[in-house]
Amino acid sequence: TYRWTSLTNATLVPEDGFDEPLTISDGGILRTQVWHYPSRSECMSCHTPVGGFAIGFNTAQLNRDYGTNGNQIEELSRAGYFTAPVSNVHSYRALASVTNEAVSREWRVRSYLAGNCAQCHQPGGPALGFWNASVSNDTAQAGLINGPLNNPLGNPDARVIVPGSLTNSMLLTRMGIRGLLQMPPLATSLADIDALALFSAWITNDLAAGWTNTIDPLNISLRATNNGATVEFIQPANRAYRVETATNLTLPIAWHFINTPDNRPTYPATNTPASVNDPATNTSQKFLRVRVSAP
Repeated sequence: TYRWTSLTNATLVPEDGFDEPLTISDGGILRTQVWHYPSRSECMSCHTPVGGFAIGFNTAQLNRDYGTNGNQIEELSRAGYFTAPVSNVHSYRALASVTNEAVSREWRVRSYLAGNCAQCHQPGGPALGFWNASVSNDTAQAGLINGPLNNPLGNPDARVIVPGSLTNSMLLTRMGIRGLLQMPPLATSLADIDALALFSAWITNDLAAGWTNTIDPLNISLRATNNGATVEFIQPANRAYRVETATNLTLPIAWHFINTPDNRPTYPATNTPASVNDPATNTSQKFLRVRVSAP
């Protein structure tokens, strides 16, 4: 671990880590906060093999536009960082910020867990819990809602997340405390206030109202345009979609993703009009379908 000593220089801290008291100004009120530089063994407790060692360097976290430079994955591909060029980048999911209220609470919760917990909390990881923070599986299979606990801390009614109950939702409790039982266990001395507010709202509002991963039928319209055809429908809140095409329905059907920014899988906070254009081709016929998925 390195400690910055100036804007351009850093020095290696001791192997067993280092604690440095820092003076923090909160609106003009000064306080002291200890910054902990992790030891080498502490680094490896989070930078796990199942987490890919380099935490955050994965598709869902990299799949975003930055400034005016375009999509990060496409830029890395063009720069030659991958063994093969990346295509259909818009078909991949992207994690959402905790504070992005245009995105559903559930997907923001899953994004936060994927970004902060999945390096340990997934099959093969070092965590003792039974739930899975990875977004490779949906919420129904993640062991979150009423999921069993390895250690209920003396509360027989506690589960990982209990709809409508902040007190019995152990994940929220462990996120909110600091000390021996805190989560994440390292590299943080303050609770994440924005994350706690998000999880609390999800538990007391969305889950208390009755969580479901049911997908209702869509009313889809197809409109011809000068440059192809446009698929239009109302995207349900907290449900992602992807529009695909095929030139025939002979089994096995070869469905192809329409790789455009409008066809990215997102989970909106409210019902949202969706419109995806399929460019004109020389094929004599084309079939389209809309696939809908829950987080």
